[in-house]
Amino acid sequence: MNKRLLIFFILFLSFLILYNYSCLNIQNINDPYYQYYKNTTISNIYKLSIIFNLISITSILLIRFTAKESFLHKFSTVCLFLSTLLILALVFYELYFGSTFYYGEVRDKQTLTISINNLGFLGSTIYLCTTFYVTLFQKKSFNKNRKYIFFLFLIITIFLQLLFFKLFELPWNMVGS
Repeated sequence: MNKRLLIFFILFLSFLILYNYSCLNIQNINDPYYQYYKNTTISNIYKLSIIFNLISITSILLIRFTAKESFLHKFSTVCLFLSTLLILALVFYELYFGSTFYYGEVRDKQTLTISINNLGFLGSTIYLCTTFYVTLFQKKSFNKNRKYIFFLFLIITIFLQLLFFKLFELPWNMVGS
């Protein structure tokens, strides 16, 4: 694995952990999002996001520094894929929960695609593409067309996430208040 990519991914995940942690620790009662982040379900979503990000960092490091044939390497790869899927599920669950239920006068509609756990669509797209790159692109069969396959995967990922968002925009009441 490329050292620069490893450093980028760990810094990116560390940033997501700090972002999620800062959202959990809003202390100002006058903050418009105070009630939202103090909601038990939303708080649990952010806590789980932090845990899955820590699992991802550990998995990435184990993938990088263990032999490819070892059980630990294979187990770490599975853990990384599972944590990626769970992180994506948490993003969409917060979209659903945050747009369906009422939190007083504040409903986070204006920046719904990025102001949720792990930076929403933006963060999950970067996260998913980097995970894909770190795990699947280490195989020698991808060496020739690596850039083209990665670009295609990026386009498909963005398209599917936007499609999912559009499909649930009205049922989940995600239109700006």
